[in-house]
Amino acid sequence: MAGDLWVRTYVHGGWLGGLRGDRHGSPDRAMQELVILNLCEQAGVPVVRPVAARAVRRGGSWQLQLATVHVEGARPLHEASGLGDPESRRSLLERAGAAVRKMHEAGVCHRDLHTGNLLVDPAGRVRIVDLDRAWVRDPLPQRARIGNLVRLARGQAKREALGGPIASDTDRRSFLEGYAPHGIDLIEAPCVRRLGLQVAIHRPLWKKQASPA
Repeated sequence: MAGDLWVRTYVHGGWLGGLRGDRHGSPDRAMQELVILNLCEQAGVPVVRPVAARAVRRGGSWQLQLATVHVEGARPLHEASGLGDPESRRSLLERAGAAVRKMHEAGVCHRDLHTGNLLVDPAGRVRIVDLDRAWVRDPLPQRARIGNLVRLARGQAKREALGGPIASDTDRRSFLEGYAPHGIDLIEAPCVRRLGLQVAIHRPLWKKQASPA
């Protein structure tokens, strides 16, 4: 069974990572993610299947790990969406939008939503990963939902600036149609209407523009 599991060790990021590495003050972080993954699975949110969380006391601190079922051959959305014909791409992005909608309907707000945390398996199913530090409130406030979508758009713009695949207006529209297939009020929020504009504004700041002929 070990080969079928994905085991992640929790490591501090940023400057704290250099000081504390994988040492934590309590076991809560791993346990909370396990609880949220179970909540998502029970609510029908497409996530990786949780197996167990492990917390080991090391002196005055804790080392934490989370085990989930490994999804063989999965690719991040920004890679998988570049494969196949335009219709397949549109359908995939709609499924990705629907996956995020299901997460929000379950009251879960992702703390680091970007295309790398939307995995696509070989069958085309989208799964949401890395729910570390996610939080739950039912119903999820509209501000939190919009914040997740804006973070996703900004992350894509940064990825494009580094030479990654470019998302077209049609791609963004497909994702939002999957997220709000019935045109719910959220799509009318100015922040969401401007998602494409935000990307257009940010891209020139991060990408060198071609000199006029």
